[in-house]
Amino acid sequence: MIFFDFIFFVFYCLTLEDIKWSRHDRVANILHFVLFLLLSSFSFLMLGLVNVRITDLVEWAVIIGSCGLISYLLIQKYYIKSSRYLDIIDKYSTRSKRIRIFYAVLAIFIVLFAIVLLFVSGAFMSYLHSVN
Repeated sequence: MIFFDFIFFVFYCLTLEDIKWSRHDRVANILHFVLFLLLSSFSFLMLGLVNVRITDLVEWAVIIGSCGLISYLLIQKYYIKSSRYLDIIDKYSTRSKRIRIFYAVLAIFIVLFAIVLLFVSGAFMSYLHSVN
């Protein structure tokens, strides 16, 4: 659990104050996006490994939609509804400005890694389908 708290704070360092949205809402949205990409990558890898060919657009929508729903429910239940984000912010708020900048750069690399992983797993799934 400490790792997930640290990841939340890493993305918290990436966001800035805004009038319209609170910081923890924007962090939750970024975490939804990253978790959605990771779950989609995992589902692509599993579909490739078990050699399941899905040609129907509705089936793809159900698979991708379920990844989005799972990521939304996990983030909402763990961080937002339990008010755990307040404890995380209090725990890590004493970090220096230099460390926060490092965390913001780390958050950017995590998002880029998730995007690259999605493309790689999609290409790997396509390759596994072409082999058989």
